[in-house]
Amino acid sequence: MASGYVRSGKLDEAKEFFEQMPERDVVSWSSVISGYVQAGCFLEALDLFHEMLRSGAKPNQFTLVSALSACANLVALDQGRWIHVFIGKNEIKMNERLLASLIDMYAKCAEVEFASKVFSSARGLRGKTAGYVPEVSEVLLDIDDEEDKKTALSRHSEKLAIAFGIMNTPPGATIRIVKNLRVCGDCHQATKFISKVYSREIIVRDRTRFHHFKDGVCSCKDYW
Repeated sequence: MASGYVRSGKLDEAKEFFEQMPERDVVSWSSVISGYVQAGCFLEALDLFHEMLRSGAKPNQFTLVSALSACANLVALDQGRWIHVFIGKNEIKMNERLLASLIDMYAKCAEVEFASKVFSSARGLRGKTAGYVPEVSEVLLDIDDEEDKKTALSRHSEKLAIAFGIMNTPPGATIRIVKNLRVCGDCHQATKFISKVYSREIIVRDRTRFHHFKDGVCSCKDYW
């Protein structure tokens, strides 16, 4: 009910109804926070999120997605970083939506390289639903440390260009990239992952062909 009030633009009624609830579980907190975000009331959403934490209620992935979305829209980098640390300290499982929200927050806060690092470090996600694990064999530099190799991969031009595109284009817009070298295997896998998570069509023209990425699949069928 409170979430319905918020979505209808009746913010005062939503807050009043919510405050009168005898018990507030994570679902009720999350619904109202999400409602504020959908109504464009991002400051109110973050205020309510912190009120939730002070109450002792534990946010779930759904709550954190809404909070990160508010941070992204407010370009509130410090708040977003705090939530990122909170996720790690509380060992909250990183699913696709939460990972995408975290990357989006960093990208919209102009932390393009860090957004790329976050998505390159998503080692906890596996299988066809996520599909991206950094391919350190693609690193041509003389680097021994595994983490340094993953950092080097995060700086590949395609990833930075895609992060910049997400940051500067409306949701759903096609991203087009042109480069004069062959796209590496890691960037190819990463771009498939991004196209699925963000529901974006990404077109990459490399030295040999066009790659059309959509819904986690590339037109080249992984052979180029």
